[in-house]
Amino acid sequence: MNLLVTNHAQVLAYIARNPSARLRDVAESVELTERAVQRLVAELELGGFLHRVKVGRRNRYEVAALPLQKLARSLDALAGEAQSDELRQAIPTAPLAGDGIARNLSFID
Repeated sequence: MNLLVTNHAQVLAYIARNPSARLRDVAESVELTERAVQRLVAELELGGFLHRVKVGRRNRYEVAALPLQKLARSLDALAGEAQSDELRQAIPTAPLAGDGIARNLSFID
């Protein structure tokens, strides 16, 4: 099953729910290698989506709200540019899970 959710988004969502998780745990959860998750977290930090806070020998991650708000506004603007209501209705949407994260976007195979 293919998902229409980027690896960055999956990692960010997991960290938002589990801010003190080890990258090994994140990797296992999103089914990526630990090295890939390290790279994604570094890119999310560079993009301003995450902040790393050292707690003893471990890291704790904080999700930055402002970049996500800007991204949401950009997506709203793109959706508003759709040529017609018919086109907007033709775009498939995914149901949200209880935690507000879209899951099981199996309409793309």
